[in-house]
Amino acid sequence: MTHSMLSSLTYGKSRKDDGGPPPDSSSDVDDSSDAADSDALEDLRQLTSELGDDSDTDAEEESVTKWVSVVIFAPEYAPEMLTVAVRFPCTPADFTAHAQAARAIERRSRFPGLQAVLPQPGRGTGFFVAMPHWQPDTTIVHLDITAVDGRAYAAHAPTYADKATLCNLADLPDADNIAVYVGVSSEPLEGESLAHIVPGFAILFVPAPDPPPPAWDLALLLLRSRSWSPEHQWAPPQVH
Repeated sequence: MTHSMLSSLTYGKSRKDDGGPPPDSSSDVDDSSDAADSDALEDLRQLTSELGDDSDTDAEEESVTKWVSVVIFAPEYAPEMLTVAVRFPCTPADFTAHAQAARAIERRSRFPGLQAVLPQPGRGTGFFVAMPHWQPDTTIVHLDITAVDGRAYAAHAPTYADKATLCNLADLPDADNIAVYVGVSSEPLEGESLAHIVPGFAILFVPAPDPPPPAWDLALLLLRSRSWSPEHQWAPPQVH
């Protein structure tokens, strides 16, 4: 999938990463939200079809509950590596809410705002950034430097930034040999051109002239349980 954006909601259940089988998919759900959830999911399926995704969705029409991995990045903190039980198909807003519920109380109180990374860096694991309570409107972004040296973390970013500024944030002094992709843009940021940065954007750094990896849309990924894994698809690089 190319860099593209959908607006959508979410649906699921969560826990901390403590092992054990997923809860039964028939567990209680607020009946008052069923109609809205069904409408949102149907809209997503229709949009998937319109976008040309010919994948078989029939097998996912019935509820399936599965543990999936989640990683939450906050500036200057170690990432939170969690596992969340999700009933598929689901929508992103509820998925976000249950990821929030799985967090440690201390971390949640310091960084209460949670935003899914846009676009998602990969399949199998859900990626989020967290905003601090003392700066709820600050622009926190996800710096994806895995293609260069394996690093990924959250950072404060200006509302507008050029390539040199973003490479500075990523501690990459050799900007000439790096391609930078901002959010859902399919074109690298060049020269002194300014990109508009919003909270949750993925800032992707790739060695030039390598192409960027596929971009993944959370709303579409959450339609199918097979897109997800309980094993984390990213881990912090080892420091030697």
